[in-house]
Amino acid sequence: MKSTVATIAALVLLAVVTGAARAEDGAIGEPPACGSGEASLSAVECAGIEPVPALGPLEDVATPEGADAAAGGNVARGQLDLDPNCRFHSEVLFYAASDWLRLGQSLVADASHCADFYISVPPLAADKTMFRPLQSLLLKEFAPTVHPMAEIHLAGWTTWRNANGKTWYQTGVEARRRAEEANYEEWALNELPSSIRRNDGMSRVNLLEFLRGLYDGPGGVDPQPGLVFTIGVAQLTSPTSVYHNTLKGWLQDQLWWSSAGRYVKYFTQEVYADSRFWGVDAPRNTRAQYLNDYLQHLLELARAGGDLTSAAREVLERTYAPLGNAAWSYAAASGFGDTQLSAEQMASFISEQVYAVRHFAGSHTRGAPTGRFGIAWAPRNTGLPNAQFQSDTAMLLRRLASAVHESYANGGGSPMGACGAPGGHEWCGATVDGAAFSDLWSPFSSWEYGG
Repeated sequence: MKSTVATIAALVLLAVVTGAARAEDGAIGEPPACGSGEASLSAVECAGIEPVPALGPLEDVATPEGADAAAGGNVARGQLDLDPNCRFHSEVLFYAASDWLRLGQSLVADASHCADFYISVPPLAADKTMFRPLQSLLLKEFAPTVHPMAEIHLAGWTTWRNANGKTWYQTGVEARRRAEEANYEEWALNELPSSIRRNDGMSRVNLLEFLRGLYDGPGGVDPQPGLVFTIGVAQLTSPTSVYHNTLKGWLQDQLWWSSAGRYVKYFTQEVYADSRFWGVDAPRNTRAQYLNDYLQHLLELARAGGDLTSAAREVLERTYAPLGNAAWSYAAASGFGDTQLSAEQMASFISEQVYAVRHFAGSHTRGAPTGRFGIAWAPRNTGLPNAQFQSDTAMLLRRLASAVHESYANGGGSPMGACGAPGGHEWCGATVDGAAFSDLWSPFSSWEYGG
C-alpha cells in the first residue's frame, strides 16, 4: 500500500515538473506599483533609497576578536554548538535595504548565545543580477553566527531570463552560481508576488522551477534551501474578507506547498505593522494580541484549515517567520505602514513587535515561530541633519539587538526582555496620537471568515 501511494505521489510530482517545462514562457508576476497598498519591499525602490553598507562609522567590534568578545565567546554556526541552556534556537532574519554592516555589528555587540543572524544584502543597483563584492566576507568577519544572504531580485532576474531565452530553472541555477562566486552561501528571494496567492496563469509552476534552480545550484551537487520574502497586504486593508478567501485557495494547494517546502528554509510573510493600529493606551498584552492578529495571520489560517491545508501547515510550522517593521520613517501608503514617529516611539514600536512574536512563540509551543523572528531594516531620512539621523538609527539598531537578545536569551528568556533589561520595561508602552485597534485581522484564526 505504501509503495502504491509513493508511486502515485511520484507520478503527480512528475506531472507538475513536466507542466513546468511546458510553461517556461509564462511569467511569475510583476512587483506592485508604488502606492498600491500592498505590503512590499518595492517600497524601498519607490522611496529612492540608495543602498550603502553603513550609514555611520563602524566600531572596534568589527573584527573577529572583537566580535568573539562581544558575543561572550559564542562560536555557534547554524544549529551546532548552541549553549545547552538555550530553550529556543533563535534564527533572526533581516531584510536590509541599506546599512547592513552597522546592522550586523550591532547584533553581534549585544548577541544572545542562542541566536544566529541572517542578513540579506541587496544586489548592485545598476544590475540586479550582480551581487555586491566583499560584503559577505565583511559580515562574516563579525562572528560565525552572522550569515549573509544574497538577495535574489525576482524582477531583475525575470528581465535577465527574457533577454537570454533561458528557462526558469536555468535562471535559478545562474543566480545561485553568481551568488556563490560572490561568496554568499545563503540566498533570499525578493519577493513572491501577489500573483502566487491568486494563482495567476502558470505563476506558481514557474516559481517552483525558479526555486528548484536556486536550490540545486550549478551542477546540483550542493543543494541549498533559502529564504523567501512574500508580499502581503497592508494592515489598514479593509475589508479583509476577499484577501481571506484568496489565502484559503492558496493554502489548499497541497502539491504546491509540498513542492515548495523542499526548496524553502525560511518562509517570511511581509507584515509591516502600522503604528496607528498599535500605539493605543492599553495593556501590553492587549497590544501584543492585536499585533499578532496581523503578524501571524497566514500561519493561523493554515492551522485553521485542518486537513484541507495540511501541506501548507507543515511547511509553515517548520519555516514561518513574520517579517516585521523596522522601516523608519515612512508614510502609510509606502508599503511599510505608517512609521512617521519619533526615534523613541519607533524604538518602542520595534521592541513591542519582538515582544509580540516572542509571546506568541511561548504560548503556541507547537510549530512556528519557536525562535524565528524577521524584520525589515530600511532607514530613510526624511529631513534630519545627517549626524542626528546617524545617531537615531544607531540607537534603533542597539534597541533591536537588545530586544532580541533579552527575549531569546539562555533558558528561553522572557517576552519582557524585549521591553528592556531585566527589571526595566521602559521600551514598551509608547503611544501614538489617534491610534486605534483594528478587529479586521482576528477572523484569520478561523477557516470561515467571521466564524
